[in-house]
Amino acid sequence: MLAGGPRSVLLSVPLPVPQRSLLFAEGPEPEYKPDSEYPAWLWKLLEEKPLLEDYVMKGLENVPHGEMKMVVRMINKRRIKEGNDARRKT
Repeated sequence: MLAGGPRSVLLSVPLPVPQRSLLFAEGPEPEYKPDSEYPAWLWKLLEEKPLLEDYVMKGLENVPHGEMKMVVRMINKRRIKEGNDARRKT
């Protein structure tokens, strides 16, 4: 049985620029640049990834070939977690 998991919540409003990031104990704080000056892959880290339930609802036969490896890994992780939980309960 597939149980729902928590999803990350992404904010859709721009956040204020922090005044002090506390990255370094001494010295100047790093400069904050406009979003356009950062690499494109950085913003892909914030994109929401589909859950296993999303693929199951669409039907596993409809999963694109390139994503099938990821889906199999999700299924295996779920199976391992359920097995560990079952052993822990007994």
